Amino acid sequence: MCWTFCGIWHIERLATTKAYVFRTHKRSYKKPSLFTPMLSPYSAQSLKPLFEILPDLRPFVTEQTDWFEIKMVSPSGWDFWVSSAGNEITVGFAEYHTHFGWHEGDPTDDGTDAAEFIRSLRTGHLVLAVWYRGEEYAGSRPVESLQEAQPKTWCQRWWRRKQRLQIKGWIE
Repeated sequence: MCWTFCGIWHIERLATTKAYVFRTHKRSYKKPSLFTPMLSPYSAQSLKPLFEILPDLRPFVTEQTDWFEIKMVSPSGWDFWVSSAGNEITVGFAEYHTHFGWHEGDPTDDGTDAAEFIRSLRTGHLVLAVWYRGEEYAGSRPVESLQEAQPKTWCQRWWRRKQRLQIKGWIE
């Protein structure tokens, strides 16, 4: 009995031994693209400006099927990650994450905007303000200074009255 898979493999069942023998055609065998990660056009286009602005991230990239992921730990010990899943760039740092391109923008612009945000975090221009209610996470946002993180209005102060603020930076 002979079975053909994509015209490349022949599998024959040997009746006497009940074993299977795999044979290839004499032509050279090319590995099907199913087995190699292939980035989507969006991911490939958005990754290029990311590497142009931040080339040191290249060793941390893992290519999945259609999308890429970057995972690392910042010098201060907080998790940092970037993903292009869902045809948008998502950048995460500690408890915070933000999206670039969810509005179907240009992939090159999305990659550039994400790289600029990452560079601002890494240079200390932006830090993360994280609020906790006891030990439970209550919210976070990037800020340029500690003063910007403090509640300014009566309503904001009332909302944050039982929460504590922690500032998290790339390097602490």
